[in-house]
Formats: sequence, C-alpha cells, structure tokens
Amino acid sequence: MRILLLVLLLIATLSVVTAKDNLKAVIIFSVFSMLCAFMYYLYQAPDVAIAELAIGAAIIPLIYVIAISRHRKFIVLNLLKDDFIDEGSRGYRVLQDFCTHFGLDIEILTESAGQKRMFLHPRDIDLVITHEENHYLFSGRSSSYLFNKLEDLTRDDDVIRIEQVEEGITRD
Repeated sequence: MRILLLVLLLIATLSVVTAKDNLKAVIIFSVFSMLCAFMYYLYQAPDVAIAELAIGAAIIPLIYVIAISRHRKFIVLNLLKDDFIDEGSRGYRVLQDFCTHFGLDIEILTESAGQKRMFLHPRDIDLVITHEENHYLFSGRSSSYLFNKLEDLTRDDDVIRIEQVEEGITRD
C-alpha cells in the first residue's frame, strides 16, 4: 500500500511540473497534498495529516486559484493619439495574437479612462504604449515572463520597439 502511494506521489509530482494549464497544476497539487496527508496518517502522524489536508489540499490551492483568476487580464495603457491600437488595427492584432496565445483577455485603457486608471496600481498595468519619432514604444516590466514573450513576438517588426522598465519605474 505504501509503495503504491509513493508511486502515486511521484506521478503527481511529475504531473504538476509538466502541466501546461495552471489550473490543472493546482488541482494536481491538491491531489498530491491529499496523498501526502494519507501517507502521514499511515505513518501514524494524524496531526500532521490533518494539517496537510487543511493547508496543502485546501488553503494553498485556494490562494493559487484566486491568484490565477486575477491574472487572466492583460492591461494595456494606451497613451497614443492615433488609431494604432484601435480594434482591428495592426497594433491591436499584435496584442490580440499575444493574448490569445496565453489565454488572456486584453483590456486597453486610454487617457479618457482616467477614472478607472485612478484605481489601478502601476504594477497592475502590464504594458504602456506610446509613440516616439517613427516607431511605437511598448514599455513593460523586465521581470514579466509575458513581456519577454511579447518581445520575442515583435522582434522582426520595424514599427514596434520594446522597452523593458525596471520594477518601480513607470512611463505613464
């Protein structure tokens, strides 16, 4: 019985690491935690098993699910005066392809949406778009994995330039 549980723990571990979808990874992590709790119970540590069930199989996955659901939006601050980022335009298609690739919903804020912008922390804005000379500048945090992928997708575009901004510095 214990050998079977150890094999199941190994399978769950590998499944969490190789999961392509974050929600699936969280669910598998919760199953992993339940298996651990059962192992603790078999090794006559019921207090540890209860703690593992409460924390590892319930609270931590709940926190992950909340965090994942809050990061389904890619928030873009549009500081342009032209229609480069309007729906159907070239800039919009680039961002739409990027967001579709990652399963994100794009939300574009403009200067006229100042009311909503007041409630956002600068860290909540994923991308700031401005126009400089003969190119459009996409500015984002250098610590963002998504921003690094956007840089890869626009590398061959001669109209779009990418600028990585250090954490805490904003261009808005």
